[in-house]
Amino acid sequence: MRGVIKCELVFDQERRADARTTVILRFVKDLPWSPPFLDHHEEVSPHLQEVFDAFPSKGSYLNEANLKTIYIPTSESWGVITEPTVGGALDIRLTNKITENLKQACDEVVAGLIDVASRRRNRSTFKLQFRAIQILGSESDTPIYIGEAVEDHLLKTALREQKLEALIGAVAFGFALVFLWLSSPSADWLLSFLRSPQWSNWVANIIGQFSVAALVISFVSLLKIILYALDLRKRRPIRWRLS
Repeated sequence: MRGVIKCELVFDQERRADARTTVILRFVKDLPWSPPFLDHHEEVSPHLQEVFDAFPSKGSYLNEANLKTIYIPTSESWGVITEPTVGGALDIRLTNKITENLKQACDEVVAGLIDVASRRRNRSTFKLQFRAIQILGSESDTPIYIGEAVEDHLLKTALREQKLEALIGAVAFGFALVFLWLSSPSADWLLSFLRSPQWSNWVANIIGQFSVAALVISFVSLLKIILYALDLRKRRPIRWRLS
């Protein structure tokens, strides 16, 4: 089985081609997964050749443009990262005989790319965008699985998977706005039927407490969704679907 990950570093400001290349090379250098030996070592060279052979139409190109050899020990997957194009695009190819192991390797690579990009973002103004994440069969170039980086739709995914929490937060926030308005001076006329000031103050205090409670509930729901989104990025960086 073969994995393909294509991503691009999109810079916020205009940079010279050589400056962009320098940033991208440093970005790739920060990525983990380097094998324990150099490419020509007898324990690395056969695996590297398997990667080239797995992509017959791209084999010679991958060999010539190989910028970084990668090895994912958790899934025993091998792959290469090609030299960046002028536009900042990176082509990553992975191989593994077991589909689930290959998907795990892709998950780890995407998570690593996102992590390094977030750490380097303070030093270089660019955004990491994924163009393609695919699992191909051994013989066909037609994708079996197509992946979507959760990072690109993080909040949308979190809201979809936490519908009940989002609904509770939205309803609580709506009630909070209503209670805040009822406790404001502009709504004093609603309490005018209570001729006793003591009863008016008591009702106003109750409404104020309800508004605070509703705000707390909406804030807690929002916090839960944010924490879920952050955990989602670490736990499941790719959402897979059958082609």
